[in-house]
Amino acid sequence: KGEFPGNGRSFWGKLNDRSDLDLKELKYCMFGLGDSHYWGKGTEDSKVNFAKPARDLDDLLEKMGAQRFLPTGLGDDQDVDQYHTGFGEWKSQLYSRLGVDKAEDGGGSDDGPVKTDEQIKCETRQLRGSMKESLDDITTGQVPFQDTKLIKSHGSY
Repeated sequence: KGEFPGNGRSFWGKLNDRSDLDLKELKYCMFGLGDSHYWGKGTEDSKVNFAKPARDLDDLLEKMGAQRFLPTGLGDDQDVDQYHTGFGEWKSQLYSRLGVDKAEDGGGSDDGPVKTDEQIKCETRQLRGSMKESLDDITTGQVPFQDTKLIKSHGSY
C-alpha cells in the first residue's frame, strides 16, 4: 500500500524523529517487497508506491550517513514466481559480497519448479492439510513454499 506494515511503523516514526543520528559506521542492505499492480496496472500511483517503505528507508539511512552494502533489492508480487526471482538474484549478490557464495545453504536445493496456485491447492488438499504437518516438523526450521502461500492467502492468526 506504499506504507510501512504495522510492525514497522513505530520503527519508521522513531527513526524519522532522530535527525541527530550519525550512522556513518552502519553498513546495511535490504530487500523490499511490493505489488506493482496494487494501485492499478501501469498507474503513476503504482510506480510511486511500489515497495515504497524499503525505498524510503534506504533513502533515510543514506541521508543519515549509513553505508549501503549493496543495492536495495525489490520483489514484485506480480512476477510469475512472486518475489522469488528478485530475491534469488539479490541473495546471490549478498552472499557473494559476504564471501559465502560457495557455501551450501542449510536447506540443500531450492523448492523446485514454480507451481500455480491451483497446483498448490490440489497438492495440499485444497490448502487444508499440509501446514500443520510442516509446522510439526522441527527438523528443518523451514516453512515450505506452499504453506507460505496458505499464510499469505488466509493470514496467520
